[in-house]
Amino acid sequence: MTDQQKTNAAEDPAAETTAAAEPGAQEGAEPGAVAFPYSAAGAAFTAWFNERLRRLPNPVLRLGTKTATALELHADGRLEVSLHASAGEAEQQFVAFDSRYLDQLLLKFAAQGA
Repeated sequence: MTDQQKTNAAEDPAAETTAAAEPGAQEGAEPGAVAFPYSAAGAAFTAWFNERLRRLPNPVLRLGTKTATALELHADGRLEVSLHASAGEAEQQFVAFDSRYLDQLLLKFAAQGA
């Protein structure tokens, strides 16, 4: 809590609870940690997304110049994919779950009627 927030908290007890609700305001909290309501929403989205992904008959994504099959979205925001290698062997790796991949898959979900 900053000195200004402490001063405001002394003048207004409700200000302390407001300051504690601000992202990153909790002392000892990990940087980038997600607060409860947002982490619950993230878990719900991940479960929904993975269920829809399993229903797709062909969950292929364009990763730049390569193509890959989307396998699973992990809770930490990594998308597990299987790259389509030219030698015929699939190579599994993780990519950041970028909005362009979400857009590609949402279009496939919509086409399937999911």
